[in-house]
Amino acid sequence: MSQAVNALKNISAFLSDYSESGFQQAIDDAEIMAKAMDCEPAFTSHCISKKKCIFSYEGRDEPITDAKEEFRISFFKVIIDYARTSVNDRFEMLQNVHQKFAFLCENASRGKQLSKCKELEDALTGEVPDERDINATDLSDELDSMRLIVPHTEITSPIALIQYLHKHRLTDIYPNVYIS
Repeated sequence: MSQAVNALKNISAFLSDYSESGFQQAIDDAEIMAKAMDCEPAFTSHCISKKKCIFSYEGRDEPITDAKEEFRISFFKVIIDYARTSVNDRFEMLQNVHQKFAFLCENASRGKQLSKCKELEDALTGEVPDERDINATDLSDELDSMRLIVPHTEITSPIALIQYLHKHRLTDIYPNVYIS
C-alpha cells in the first residue's frame, strides 16, 4: 500500500510539472502524429464576437485571439487540472486507508495498539453499532499472539499478512486480523 501511495504522489508531482511545461511537448507530439497521418498540423481560428457591455462596472475581458493559446487555456489546462485533482483525491483516500491499516504490521505498545484497533473497529462499524465486523480487544490480542508465531520478516504489509494467514490456514485462529 505504501508503494501505491508513493506512486500516486509521484503521479501528482508529474502532473503538476506537466501542467506548466508539458504543453509544448504535447504540441510537438501532436504535430508529429498529424504529419504521420498526412494532416496539416495547424490550429484553426474562429470569429471572435464582442459582448455588449450593458453596465459600466463590468470588466472588459480581452478575447484570446491566438488559437493555440485558447486551446492551452480552455482544453489542455482543464484536462490536466482535472487529472491532477482526481489523482490527489485518490491519493488522500489511499493515504487515509493506509493510516488505518498500517498498524497491523507495526510492533507498537499495547496501549497504542489497542487504540489503533479501536479506531479501526469504529471505521469498520456500520450504522448499527451492535453489528461490528471486528472486536478491538480481540484484534489486539490476536495481533499479540500472532507476532509470537508469524516470522516478522515475512510480514511487510497488511496484504502480506493476509496472504500469510490464508496460505498457512490460520484464518480461523485469527479471524479479526483476517477480516481487518
